[in-house]
Amino acid sequence: KRAIQYSRGFRKTRGVTAYWVARSKPYDMHTSLEAPLLQRIPKLKGFTNPFRVEYTPVNLDALAALGVSDITLDVLVERGLARKKDFVKVLGRGELTTTLHVSAHRFSASAKAAIEAAVDRISLDNHELAKVAKDIGSAAVMLSLACMTTVWLVVLFD
Repeated sequence: KRAIQYSRGFRKTRGVTAYWVARSKPYDMHTSLEAPLLQRIPKLKGFTNPFRVEYTPVNLDALAALGVSDITLDVLVERGLARKKDFVKVLGRGELTTTLHVSAHRFSASAKAAIEAAVDRISLDNHELAKVAKDIGSAAVMLSLACMTTVWLVVLFD
């Protein structure tokens, strides 16, 4: 009778009703007061690619301001333009007045054209973990093929 009394009037939605409803059921009070799973998960729109590769942008004017003719990833890390494990992409903002030998992971089309106009050499560096990741991916594919073949052989010959 008290649960019915507290479900109406000025005490409605103030917790009293939920307490008495939970007490009248045979299961735990915490689970009856807990929100359903679909109400607890965040509702995010769209898709986030877990394999997305983020590049640290470095412009040509920043490279020219370094005052070094041979620019590698180690030089960029020393000068604070990139972090140690970052992928670096050189962008084409700014002009080159000196010849630079630039080493990075990616180049924009305008940066490549500006560097090649000043000098004929650019080089693409591979990340040290890129080969390991590729090898692990290939091993996982091979393992899944071996498991699938084993399952099919067991199913067919039993």
